[in-house]
Amino acid sequence: TTGQGIRFGQNGGIGRLAVAKNINIGAAGFTAGMLRLQNFTQLGTTNHSFNMSANSYFYGSNNHWNGDFSVTAPRLYSASSYYGAQLYLEKTGATNDYSAGGNTVLGSATLIHAGSNNLLFGNTLADTFMQNVSIVNRGIGTVYIGNNNNGHYIGGHLDIIQSSTGTSNSIQLANSSNCFIRVVGNTTVQNNGSGTNNHIYLGNNGSILFEGSLRLSNIGSSTNGAIYLNHGATSNNN
Repeated sequence: TTGQGIRFGQNGGIGRLAVAKNINIGAAGFTAGMLRLQNFTQLGTTNHSFNMSANSYFYGSNNHWNGDFSVTAPRLYSASSYYGAQLYLEKTGATNDYSAGGNTVLGSATLIHAGSNNLLFGNTLADTFMQNVSIVNRGIGTVYIGNNNNGHYIGGHLDIIQSSTGTSNSIQLANSSNCFIRVVGNTTVQNNGSGTNNHIYLGNNGSILFEGSLRLSNIGSSTNGAIYLNHGATSNNN
């Protein structure tokens, strides 16, 4: 609840979690500092759920998780990690959070921005989602998916919901010109927020391949709400 937190493997050490064991946050909660799990391998299949608050920060890098994995935290970061089941990540704080990417998720994935400023995935490495992905922005700011690099992959359906109420909010897929995202399943996009500027960009400067159907709904009460496809000169969606 005070100090700089609890950190595993920050300077290169390796951690293993035994079969049938869990990591749990105690009754006092995790309200300050960083919960850092790095170079960490789960040998069993138990599920993990970390609910953090106040000024805390979840940082995960180069990890291997076999069970369902859930994090709700003011700040969060995930890079070069394997999630063998369902993944749930929710940002609730006010600081920009830029995840490098390189994650592989075998189960369904839910990515939620419920704070402010920006939440970014796939900044330097491609992320791979083997099943369905849900992206929700109900905070104030921008969610970036597949921000940079080639080879981002979504093997199931993609659901995007922008329900923000703030002044300037967006969800942006394939933001940079060198970015490419492949979506195998059907894509459903809902822009239903009430903020002043609520935008969704499908291919801001990069490109997206939609192999399934694409359904767009711009139904919010925003005074300047729009869904953009092939927005930049270098964007080429199919």
